[in-house]
Amino acid sequence: MADLVWITLALPLAGVAILTVLGTRLPAKGAGWLASLIMLAAFVCAAIATIMLATRPEEERQVVQEAWTWLSAGSFRVGLDIWFDELTAVMLLIVTGVGFLIHVYSIGYMDGDPQSRRFMAYMNLFVFSMLLLVVSANLVLLLAGWGLVGLSSYLLIGFWHHKPSAVKAAKKAFVMNAIGDVGIAVGVFLLFAINAATYGFAVIGLLWATYPRRTTTEITEQGLRKVLSGVRIARRDPFIAQVLMTLASFSFFSVTFVGIMPQIAENSLGIDPKSWQYGVLYAVFGTGAALGATSVGTFLAEREKIAMLRPGFVAFAALLTVFALISAPVAAYVVVAVLGGAYFHVITCLSTALQSHLDDDQRGRVMALWIMGFGGTVPLGVLVAGPFTDHNVRAVMLVGVVWALVLAWWSDPARLARKARVREDAARGS
Repeated sequence: MADLVWITLALPLAGVAILTVLGTRLPAKGAGWLASLIMLAAFVCAAIATIMLATRPEEERQVVQEAWTWLSAGSFRVGLDIWFDELTAVMLLIVTGVGFLIHVYSIGYMDGDPQSRRFMAYMNLFVFSMLLLVVSANLVLLLAGWGLVGLSSYLLIGFWHHKPSAVKAAKKAFVMNAIGDVGIAVGVFLLFAINAATYGFAVIGLLWATYPRRTTTEITEQGLRKVLSGVRIARRDPFIAQVLMTLASFSFFSVTFVGIMPQIAENSLGIDPKSWQYGVLYAVFGTGAALGATSVGTFLAEREKIAMLRPGFVAFAALLTVFALISAPVAAYVVVAVLGGAYFHVITCLSTALQSHLDDDQRGRVMALWIMGFGGTVPLGVLVAGPFTDHNVRAVMLVGVVWALVLAWWSDPARLARKARVREDAARGS
């Protein structure tokens, strides 16, 4: 079983090596299908390992295996170790399964691009980095995985390096990931009293460094005003302001169920949060979310994104209501999959509408606010809802239903279209 986990981890790394060595000797689509089949093989290995884990007695569903010792000093030891338990199994299935779907989608997305082989190699590297992050059995290896995720993000975001907007976005992504590196490193320092604070010098260097200007835009703000320039842009543009407020409030009030899923499983569905059945519940939710996001860029690509927000919010509210009220585990699997699809359908529509509206010189500053609104407010909502979840988990979910309906009313496509035209009218007037 542990061998299958090692194989799952090694397959994407092998894909990177093969695509790098063979390069242009592979046909473009052949490279895409090779990378995709490697991901499918990794998913199969992860699925078999998960099944083997589920057949073990509950007290034995935790495996730690060491390949070799990396660092050793007295009683302190850091090895290349993997950790495999029920939660790890769920995450392996999500990363490899969703990664396979994204790889297949990328074959068509990159069709005709002469550098598509390099893109698929970067995709395999990204999945390897995520898998290393998931199976790491110690915090030092976790930090290495996180750093590789940052590197992969930088390479993918800046893939079209001839475009100034891509270069600028990649640079901002690198800085944000470096700040994340510091956060994890400081955490390791607090736990093991190692010299992780030296990572602060990297951030200081990044903040002090100067980069060649890629746009003609001049940013005149200094100090705190420069940090808050994204807020200034949002305040001046009613469309950007509404999208960001919609995202943040939706994440805070309506997406709380993602953080309290263990309580929902235990109190409403009778599913042990430590069981493989709970792992399947979360896996089908993630799969539904991936398909919901993909739908916006495939068979719904020609539809106006702001016009799909209102029906998306209504569908989300209806599905969350059903999920809050049902108690049958079998039905819950189906409902939570479709709920995940509705959730990421809405998020992807919001993101696409915002990205289409932004100018290149605004994108990095405004998307930093998007990241905080998307990922930062969900934990805050869970923190506020936490005291009520043990005995009122359904009430917490129904609050999210009500707010989703409020956002459906607020997301009037005609009103949003008028707000989006405000900037265009101002530009023509100037």
